[in-house]
Amino acid sequence: MATSASKWNIATSALSFFTASYDIFVFNSLNLVLDAEYGSFYTSGLRTRITNSILVGAILGEIFFGACSDFVGRKSCLLTTASILLLGSILCACSTFGVDGSVFGTLWALVICRGFLGFGVGGEWPCTATTCSETSEEISPRKRGRIVLFVLSMQGIGNLVATSVVVALIGITLRANGGSGWTNPSLEVIWRVAIALPAIPSLFILIYRWKMLDPRQFSNNNYKTFQKHPYRLVLKRFGWRLVSTCAVWFLFDVVFYTNSLFSSLIIGSVVPNATILKKAELQLALVSIGLPGYYVSLFAVDKFDRKTWQIFGLFMMGCISIVIGGVLPYLKSVPAAFIITYGIYFFFSIFGECTTYMIPSEVFPTVLRGTFYGIAAAFGRTGAVVGTQIFEPIQKAVDNHSHSNILGARVVFFINGGIAFIALVVSILGIPEYKGKCLEQDDMDLRSWMNEGTSSKDNDNQLVSQTVEEFYTENKE
Repeated sequence: MATSASKWNIATSALSFFTASYDIFVFNSLNLVLDAEYGSFYTSGLRTRITNSILVGAILGEIFFGACSDFVGRKSCLLTTASILLLGSILCACSTFGVDGSVFGTLWALVICRGFLGFGVGGEWPCTATTCSETSEEISPRKRGRIVLFVLSMQGIGNLVATSVVVALIGITLRANGGSGWTNPSLEVIWRVAIALPAIPSLFILIYRWKMLDPRQFSNNNYKTFQKHPYRLVLKRFGWRLVSTCAVWFLFDVVFYTNSLFSSLIIGSVVPNATILKKAELQLALVSIGLPGYYVSLFAVDKFDRKTWQIFGLFMMGCISIVIGGVLPYLKSVPAAFIITYGIYFFFSIFGECTTYMIPSEVFPTVLRGTFYGIAAAFGRTGAVVGTQIFEPIQKAVDNHSHSNILGARVVFFINGGIAFIALVVSILGIPEYKGKCLEQDDMDLRSWMNEGTSSKDNDNQLVSQTVEEFYTENKE
C-alpha cells in the first residue's frame, strides 16, 4: 500500500530530475548568450569544454554514487548529491577568476564549477532512478513503468523550463535596453541568473531528504542481508544485461546529447542571420514539439513491451535523422519546416530515451542495482562526451572543406542515423523484457541460487519469472 512517505519520495525524485536536467540543458541556449557576449574569446574549444565539463563530472558521479548507494544507503547518497546541486549552482553563478575577472578566467572557472555540479548531477541518476523504481513497488507494482517514467519525464520539463527562462531573460533585457540590443553587462546577467535558479529547488530537495527513508525493497535486500556478498554470482547471471544496457545507453547518448546540446549550433547553420532571441525562440519551439514524447511513453510503457517501445523509438530516430540529412537543403529555405521536422525527430527519440534510462533500474538485483545503473549511466555520459567532442569538429571540417555552411550538418545527421540503427540491433540482441515482472523476483532467484549452490548451472534464459499478480498473490500476508 502506498504511504505518504513513498509518494513524497516519488515527488522529490521528480523534482531532482527536473533540477539536474535544467543544469545540463540550460547551456543549449546559453551558448548563444556567451557567444554574443565574449565573441572570439568564446572559441569552439571553450564552448565544448563548458558543455562537456558537466558531463565528465556526471560520469564520475554516476560511478561513485551508484556504488555508494548500494553500500552506504540511498538516503545518505541522495542527501550528498542534493547538497552538491545546491552548492554547484551557486558556484557556477559566481564563476570568475583572475585580475578583475578576466574573460578566460571567468570561462575556465565556469568549466571547473560546471564539472563539480556535474558530479552531483551524475550522482542523482543512479540514486534517484533506483529509489524511484524500488519505491514504485510500494505504490503500485503494476504501474511501475508509468511511475518511473513520470520521474524521468521531468528531464523534458527541465529542458523546456531552462530554454523558456533563457528566452524570457533575453526578452526582458532587450526591453530594458529600449529594444536597441544587448550590452555585455545585460548578457552577463542573463547567464548568471539562468544558472543560479536551480539552487531554489535544490534547497527544497535537500530539506525533504533529511526526513526520507530508504525504500523497503532496498532495506530488505541490500548487501547486509546476505551472509556472503554475491558479487561473482551477480556478474555471472546479470553480466550480459549490464553489457547490453551499457552499449545501448552509450550509443543512444552519442546521438541524443549531440543533437540536444548542439541544437543551437545546428539551428544557427539553418538560420545564420537570426538574432539570439530568434534562435532561442526556435530552440524553445524545438523542445516543445519533442516534449509530448515523454507522456506518450508514460501511458504506453505499461501497455506495450518496454523492449518493443525502445526498438520502435530507435528505428524512428534512425529513419528521421537520415531523412533530415537528405532534405536539409530544402528545409533550410523554410525554417519553420526544419523546426517541425527536427522537433518530430526529438519526439520519437524520447521513446528510446525513456526506456534506455528506465530499463537499468529494473533488470538488476537490489544488492547491486545502484552500482550497475551507475555504470550504465556512465557509459551513456561517455557517449555524450564522445558525441559532443567529435561531431562539431566533423561538421566544421566538412563545411570548411566543401565551402558550405550546411553539408557538415547533413553528414552529422547521416552518422547519427547509422548509430541509432546500431543501438536498435543491440537492443534486439541483448535487452531483456521486464514488463509485468516484480523487482523482488531477481532478489529471490539470487538467494535461491546462493542457498542451493546452483550458481554454476543453467543460464540467464532460465531465470524464474513471475508476473506481478502471481508474486503478490503468493506472498499475501
